[in-house]
Parts: sequence; structure tokens; C-alpha cells
Amino acid sequence: MDARRNVALFACLSFASICAGCHELPPAPEPLGVMHSARVVTSSLHARFSVLPPPAGCAPVLAPVVFLPALGFTGDSFEAVARRVTACRARILVDYPGIGEGPTVDGEVRASEVVRAVDDVIASESARPVVLVGHSIGGAIALRLAVRDPERVAALVLIDAAVAPFPLSWWERLALHPATWTPLLRLFGPAYVVRHALPRLLGEQTKADEHDVEVLAEQLAHKARRQTLLDSSRVFLSPAELEASRRDLGRVHVPVTVIWGRRDDVVPSKVVTTILQALPPGVPRDVRWLPGGHLLPLERPEALARAIDEISGTLAAER
Repeated sequence: MDARRNVALFACLSFASICAGCHELPPAPEPLGVMHSARVVTSSLHARFSVLPPPAGCAPVLAPVVFLPALGFTGDSFEAVARRVTACRARILVDYPGIGEGPTVDGEVRASEVVRAVDDVIASESARPVVLVGHSIGGAIALRLAVRDPERVAALVLIDAAVAPFPLSWWERLALHPATWTPLLRLFGPAYVVRHALPRLLGEQTKADEHDVEVLAEQLAHKARRQTLLDSSRVFLSPAELEASRRDLGRVHVPVTVIWGRRDDVVPSKVVTTILQALPPGVPRDVRWLPGGHLLPLERPEALARAIDEISGTLAAER
């Protein structure tokens, strides 16, 4: 039974299609803005997002920080990080097309349209280059935006980012095979999968809020949203696309901070070396190792917020 359960846990969730909001928030949190669609829509897909305004009374107000989550997560996976950021910047939490509470995607997901949808969000919220923070597949999306629309981005923060080729484990290969999803979900149930998978990806016990489990289980059980997850993985994480991301690293011309969990068993640490080798000479770069697994926004929100504040201070000093 244990072996069969482990197959289901890993196969149904791929890189991170599990729990957002399973973190403990600080007391008396600031209210997040209402989720809404990008006001400037130039592609067939559009993203939803929420905005946490800059801390009250701070000045001068700088360009926002934009958070791009891992595969299957909503922007809420960065909420605990965003609330702890003290820089004088708005914080924008993005939901990808077809993920979360927004409309489902009609037809196949295309990488260029996902990138354009995120670009639409940035264009609607900031006239200045933003700090772009990408986690896992969000790192690949952030990288593509930074090289295709460089005037939008002042700095890149890549968290356990899938931006270079790496060998898939057996459970990752199984997870990317659509035929495994329906029977395994039928066997174990989406709620069981979501509730039990988080500690395995984190490498530690973490209590998930039951409401979040129910919401995410509904998403995992929804055929169209599952297909969106599989399509997104194909257009950003296939071997050919990972190699394209590695090449894109050579076109980056903004400061890059790489943050990695020492116990990440999803995207191996050797990708960090590839990132540093692929970046052009002279591009400022910084590497930070944190105790944790693949889901650092849930595991180490304080450390990530501190890193973003330091990056913000450096950028402000260089103005």
C-alpha cells in the first residue's frame, strides 16, 4: 500500500501542483487587493492577479515586485513572502491562465501566450521595470519575459527555477504521462493526494489548511485544469524547452539572484552551476542556499522576503 500511495502522490502532482496557502501568516495581515484580470489584454489568454500595496507611509515608491508561482500554484503561494517584504514597492501575485479561480483555458496552452499574459499584468500595473520573482516553472516564465521584453524587468530572482536541462526522476516522468492521472485520482481521491503530498515535496511535516486542500483538490479533479497543468509542463519543461531556457540565460542583462533549497529533490542543485555558467560575463549575480526543499515560498518566507528587500535596496542605491 505504501508503494502504491507514493506513486499516486508523486504522479498526480508533477513539480508543484499542490498546495498554496499552507503557510502560517503573520498576525494582523495587510489586506490583499481583489483578484482581477489584466486590463491590457493582447493575447488570447489572460492572467489574474492580486496587489498588495507598498507599506503605508514609505517613500519614494519604487516599481513593484511581481511573483510568478510554481506549476499548479496560485499567486497565493507567495502571500507569506509578500506580506513580509518591507521595501517600498507594491507586490503583485499572479495566477497563470487556467489556474486558480479564473476561467479555464479553451484549447492548448502556448508558452508565448502565457508569457504575454504575464507581460499584460506588468504593463497594466507599472510603467517602470519590475523585480520579477519566479519559482520553479515561474523562473522559466520570468526568464522568457526578461529576454523578450527586457524593458519590463529590472532584476530577476530565480527560486529553484527550471531553466536548464536536468534528468527527470521516475516519479516526474510518470507525473507527466496523462494516462496516469485519472485512474490514480479515482483510486485515492484528489483531497487525499493534496493533503499528503506536501510534506514529501517539502521534506518536512507541514500542516495544510483544510479549505486550501478542498479548493486545490477541486482544481486537481477538474479535467480542463489538469490538462492546463500538463500543457504548461510540456511548453516550458520539456527537454527542448529547458535547453531553450538555458540559451536564454545568455541574453540576460539585468542582475540575477539565484535562491535554492539545499534539499530540493525536484530541480537538482547542479542547475545552479548551469545558470551561472550561462549568464553573460559582467551580469551581476548572487547565489543563496536555504535550508529547505523545492517549495521555499512555503518553507522559508522570511528568508525570501529578506533577500527581496536586499535586492530592492541595491537597485534603489544604483538609481
